[in-house]
Amino acid sequence: MVVIMTSYIRSSRVVIKSRDGTMEERVPYEDLHDSFSRDFELGGTWNVSFTIVYRESNKTVFNMAKEKAFVGYNGEWYVIQQVNPEINDEGKLTNKITANHQILDQLKSIRYDTDPETTTVTTSGSATTTENSNEPKKTEVETHTLDEMLSLFFSSKEEYQKYIELDGNFKKSDAKASDGTVLDWLNQNLSSYGGVFWPQGNKLIIKTWDKLKHTVDVDFRYMYNTTESKINADVNSLVNVRKVYAGKWEQTITTTTESIDSSGSGSVSGATGQGNDFWASAIRNAANLMDVAIDDNGVALVQAQIRLESGGNETITQQIWDINMANGNSAQGLLQFIPSTFNAYAVEGHKNIKSGFDQLLAAFNIPDFLSQISGRSGWSPHGTKRSNTIIRQQTTSTTATQTKSKAQEVIDYARQFLGKPYVWGGPSGDGIHGTDCSGLCNSIYAHFGIKTGGRTTWALKSGASRTIGRSEVTTGDLGLCNNDEHVVFALDNSKLIQESNFNEPCNERAIAGYYYPITWVRYDDMYNLVKDGTGSIGTGTTSSSTTTKTWYEYKFTYRDEESIKKYGEQLGAPLKLDAVYDLNEAKAEAKAETESEPTVSLDLTTITRFNGSRQDGTNLVDDFTVNQIGLDLGAVVHATVKEQNVDSDVTVVKISGNDACFNDNAEITYTFNSANSALHNINESLYLDIRSLNVKQRSITDWLDNDMTISTHQADWIDNILRH
Repeated sequence: MVVIMTSYIRSSRVVIKSRDGTMEERVPYEDLHDSFSRDFELGGTWNVSFTIVYRESNKTVFNMAKEKAFVGYNGEWYVIQQVNPEINDEGKLTNKITANHQILDQLKSIRYDTDPETTTVTTSGSATTTENSNEPKKTEVETHTLDEMLSLFFSSKEEYQKYIELDGNFKKSDAKASDGTVLDWLNQNLSSYGGVFWPQGNKLIIKTWDKLKHTVDVDFRYMYNTTESKINADVNSLVNVRKVYAGKWEQTITTTTESIDSSGSGSVSGATGQGNDFWASAIRNAANLMDVAIDDNGVALVQAQIRLESGGNETITQQIWDINMANGNSAQGLLQFIPSTFNAYAVEGHKNIKSGFDQLLAAFNIPDFLSQISGRSGWSPHGTKRSNTIIRQQTTSTTATQTKSKAQEVIDYARQFLGKPYVWGGPSGDGIHGTDCSGLCNSIYAHFGIKTGGRTTWALKSGASRTIGRSEVTTGDLGLCNNDEHVVFALDNSKLIQESNFNEPCNERAIAGYYYPITWVRYDDMYNLVKDGTGSIGTGTTSSSTTTKTWYEYKFTYRDEESIKKYGEQLGAPLKLDAVYDLNEAKAEAKAETESEPTVSLDLTTITRFNGSRQDGTNLVDDFTVNQIGLDLGAVVHATVKEQNVDSDVTVVKISGNDACFNDNAEITYTFNSANSALHNINESLYLDIRSLNVKQRSITDWLDNDMTISTHQADWIDNILRH
């Protein structure tokens, strides 16, 4: 195949625009020449970065480049996320700028959150009056279209179409909506619909692979028109042994009980708190519920990480400033999750970030959690969550529901704001967005139809029915401090909830030891609503207890013996095929759902050469001709790398590197991924290369046998291989 070089006219520049859009300045080419880099990946990062040097001539644009200002590049706008100042080798002040695409920045604020107003209680000491059971039933899996699921994140069809554009016939999927942002959900679930996304203009474009891929008459040949070839094999997701549960059955037994002694904790059986063994029992219980094998060494490792992160304090909030704190997303709790990450891994019924046990369940919901921590340094959770619910549901569980007292309703509603960011003058009444201290109190009062004196802390105080003493405080009373500039909401006589400040999201803490002097005021309408004052669920009532028995028709261990021979046993998380009731179908599904070979990607680097003119010998003109291989994401090209047994059509999924408009010897790296299975052909040779380093030996032998001329650069390359 003949290599096609595409010549075209383009005008590339980088500008900085202030956040309010009133000022716009161009970044000098001399700063972009060596430092500019773009990183565009399908379904992943989409950002640009560069370094600005402070000079008198460009001090305006230097000072404009602040967090959340805009960067313009090739017709697209990016939002600055990081500005890292440092001194360069010449002693000049520089700012390293990193910005991601503006539509990705906007979509971080679009969320789906389930209704938290559900209370489940455990029962004990009950007297049985009646018992009914239904027939065992099979599980029915409900599937939805991608359009239906995405619509859940938006308030209207118009808002949805403003941000999202779909193209292609997407598969249906049983992927469920989960708490978090629309980007979190897409990253975890879009592949099950057969789609991939990237930002363009003011929209997120989502296409099926067949709509995205387009063949380009280009041949990448190593050492001919590419300067570097590298194969990456990711074995983190490699699994060849796993338990499989197929064909789920359920039977429900309902028992009417009376004279119960109840608790509103909704806790599961087993240790859920610190205890005298520094969380050890809770760690073992959480691991067991999430079906994770753990020994004494594993427990000690988790304990070491807890000591490092929080010292065992499950309600602590990070105090050291970083970008997460600036975004109202400070690390919190036992293992110092940031709220967005915790929400991504938390299981249903256990989504309180200030509960150490809920954090442990979320941690064990992370694939290979124990391998991601060291007990000696911080950690960064990664990987697709294992389950939406507690995994060990094969055992019988008992729940009971009953009417809550009004005080408990108020408390439960107030607690749904926990973790929401502080937003000065923020909205009140919806429970979705962040707000400030008075907005929080007004939101709670408004939900129960109670009018207050007004929006501000002073209005709340002046509109109250009366002032009360500290000993009288109960659910719904308000406390004012800092010269009445801050207000808190009493959950009961010992605990309060508040929106503190920009550095701390909504939190719950003890009243004892709080700011003094403090004034407590009461609205009689709220007091009459919760007049028992205890904030607890009463005892001695009649309740209905439901026992659900769950079991699977087939339980077996899937093993890929060929993969085991190559890589040894790689144990994966259990696979639950709830709606599969045929054993052969279950075995076929287990094989299809298990990645028993490494995920392989191929990086090829080419130099894009500039064929235009220069201005004043230093700066490039705006419009000029560039001679380069013209590729974009989704392009299907042919790659030939004989040294690594690659001779396949492959698809571009990532483009990174400089721009020839700024550097006439810009290196651009194209990443080709195994999404279309083309690169799976090299797994066997890759396996042999890893075992015996045959690639390096064979490459050198082939060169010498073919009497190839060895340049100085190639000689250095060979020498480097022999030395390593």
